[in-house]
Amino acid sequence: MNNESKIEAPNSTVLLRFALANGTIDVDALQKEYILKRKNTYINDHSSSHKIWRGKDGAYYTLLPDCTKKNNRRLLKRKTEEELHEAIFEHYAEIDGTPTFTTCFENWSQQKLDMNEICKGTYDRYHSEFKRFIGWNDIKDKKICDITEHELEIFVRTTIAKLNLTAKAFSNMRTLVIGAFKWAKKYGYTNISISSFFGDLDLSKKAFKKSNVRDKTQIFDEDEVPRILSYLREHPTIENLGILLTFQTGIREGELSGLKFSDVCKDKTLHIQRQEIKYKSPKTGKCTHEIVEYTKSDAGDRYIILTPAALETIQKIRILNPHNEYMMQVGKRKVWTNTFNDRLYKVCDALEIERRSMHKIRKTYGTALLDANVEDSLVMSQMGHSDITTTRKYYYYSRRNAEHKRQQIMNAIPF
Repeated sequence: MNNESKIEAPNSTVLLRFALANGTIDVDALQKEYILKRKNTYINDHSSSHKIWRGKDGAYYTLLPDCTKKNNRRLLKRKTEEELHEAIFEHYAEIDGTPTFTTCFENWSQQKLDMNEICKGTYDRYHSEFKRFIGWNDIKDKKICDITEHELEIFVRTTIAKLNLTAKAFSNMRTLVIGAFKWAKKYGYTNISISSFFGDLDLSKKAFKKSNVRDKTQIFDEDEVPRILSYLREHPTIENLGILLTFQTGIREGELSGLKFSDVCKDKTLHIQRQEIKYKSPKTGKCTHEIVEYTKSDAGDRYIILTPAALETIQKIRILNPHNEYMMQVGKRKVWTNTFNDRLYKVCDALEIERRSMHKIRKTYGTALLDANVEDSLVMSQMGHSDITTTRKYYYYSRRNAEHKRQQIMNAIPF
């Protein structure tokens, strides 16, 4: 029997140590190959989601994530492509292996934006909420691999109490935390199963601030609606007719801004298929408005049944705006969502009605459909909701005035 077969086969660690001790492996060459592979990995990952271009001056450019900038990015410039690649490598190598909570959040949100999973407006909102919910705490700068579940729980509970969060605000914060930790776990930076963490987190409903919402502030009641409609018809500007059309269709203000005359179908329906979005311009850092060819959700792409009154409103808009493609346009000036809210406030002031936003008109419309016992499937279709519970939970309020409510109770309790 061969004596070599009696010797137990060494594992890879033992072999590696033996090779290093006996000079079998060229350490310098191995180190260079390792760095080269890391460099290529960083550059390929960066190039897949960030453009690298050559400017008119012959220099090479790209954008790097940078939370210190208003648009969360900074411009990187180098004379040659090789120098640019080296700078990209240095940037990512500096944070690799030890990314902070903030870095993981930035990478997660940027990845979702690059993959078109969120729009620029949502991306900006995520960053604004991150500063509000997490930016005040030192945990933001801690390496995510060092954050324990116990420490994370203390942070969550402390934030709820310190910022006096409502359940909805907590839900928004949770989305950001889950996103950052899921990204970190995917790339091996943490072992925390963040979904299980929040699933096991026992939070009392008493921990959250109560949202004291009055019906009066959520919709326009049965006395106010006729007065507003009358005022809008007596002052038929493009903006006022747009507000009137919202009362008649329940569309979102962003959907109103994106309407084209071609969206009116022969079967007297209105095809909702685009919307206005708002985001910070990467170049100027200022708020930018844009019309995009998609809706807020899959259910948002829908055909709304138009009443004769709604069709009449659209005809009046066409008379005032005979040449433009978009309904909500005055000459060359596009009417954006903030204009509608400003105009609605002025209408409320003129009628001495408590100010409410355009979204309250949408809630008024949804409430009217439910009050009229419109079948659930049709309510969902008109509102652009995928679940009727959404409509009933967030869009249904009493439209009755105080006297009407009192009379209803007296009729119900005659004794």
